Amino acid sequence: MIVQRLSGLNRVVVGSVSVLTVFMLIVLDVALSVSNPLKFLNSTGLAGPNQYFITDKLPEFLASGLSPEVIMTGSSLFLFPAVRCDDEFCRRRTRYDKEYLHNHVACYSKALYLEGELCRRAGKPLSVANLATLGELISDQYLVFKKCISSLKKPAVLVCDISPRAFLDNNLPDPRLTPVYLALQDQVCLGDLLETHADSAQISQLMLGRAWHFFQLRGNYRDFCNQLVARLSNHPSNLYFAMHPQLPAADKNVGAPKPLGAAAPEKSHKPIFDAPDNTLGDLEAYRRDYQPLTMSHFKVQSIYLKKLLALARDQHVAVLLVDMPLMPQNTELLPPAFLKQYEIELAMQAKAYDAVLIRPALSESFASSDFEDSAHLNASGGRKLYKAISAEVAALLFRPGKTTGIAAGKGSCP
Repeated sequence: MIVQRLSGLNRVVVGSVSVLTVFMLIVLDVALSVSNPLKFLNSTGLAGPNQYFITDKLPEFLASGLSPEVIMTGSSLFLFPAVRCDDEFCRRRTRYDKEYLHNHVACYSKALYLEGELCRRAGKPLSVANLATLGELISDQYLVFKKCISSLKKPAVLVCDISPRAFLDNNLPDPRLTPVYLALQDQVCLGDLLETHADSAQISQLMLGRAWHFFQLRGNYRDFCNQLVARLSNHPSNLYFAMHPQLPAADKNVGAPKPLGAAAPEKSHKPIFDAPDNTLGDLEAYRRDYQPLTMSHFKVQSIYLKKLLALARDQHVAVLLVDMPLMPQNTELLPPAFLKQYEIELAMQAKAYDAVLIRPALSESFASSDFEDSAHLNASGGRKLYKAISAEVAALLFRPGKTTGIAAGKGSCP
């Protein structure tokens, strides 16, 4: 009798279309979350901005359960020293070939060496999320930080990479067309829904997306199909490109414009383990970024810096602005009068919003041997940079009378 009942129950379960459907959806969701097939289609130019290899770590972080004490935003000026120092810290050979740049440096999201320095100063482990991306502007940093707040990932300290290019890049003149903006503009977070007094259905959909990988990323697959149809039909992929026919045809079907020098991930490059000589080969690219000097870009990005600092002040998040060290050959591309105005603007905004501004080049001696080119630090330069950053972050974390303080204590450091 018992055997017959179990057999009958088995037929009901196996024969149930609903149960089989749920089971297949679970299998499909796990397969998609593990393989993430759209990442392998970046070279086609059809993948949406959420899957663009230099920004895909941002939506992933916002959808994750991580909530680090320190968040870093910025450009490749943060990425290069993070990778070089972490490779050295983990005793692995770093590389200097294009494949490593595209597949590892460009999408790196850790700062293990900095975490170690902070642990040494604080006496307890502190986590750091490196959300810097290639070519990131000040407006991008504001958007990244705003989305972190909306995702309930408020850090104790926000560390911002500041440089003249982040205010002046002529290759990214419109803040609404940067890869970061296109990747995050439609990223809906719980904080966004609460701020707009969303109904229960919208909130439940968001929570469902957190649990169901495919539901969360369904827009990415929709973007891929949209880009594919646009390419096959030779039509613009969205209203913006339809209204701007003067843009190159190749751009009309691309989900996110790519910053200078950032192509899709490459394969079959021979690994290069020896650091090449610093020939300052990036100066021509920076010349195009800086010249002609467009003060309207500077003013727009200065406004975004104010918005970032105001948001941090309202959220009781301490901000560390790091005016990044550059080689003299890089800053010589800019008029001395502008550099003076740039320094005054940073100092004024930091003072107005109670942020800390540091210029590591004034406290540390950076030599040409600390750079890979005119702007990007190597491991030795990164160690000097993190020495300055870790000292200031530790001071901010334990600053008396501040709501960002974290009680010091003994812990197990990595």
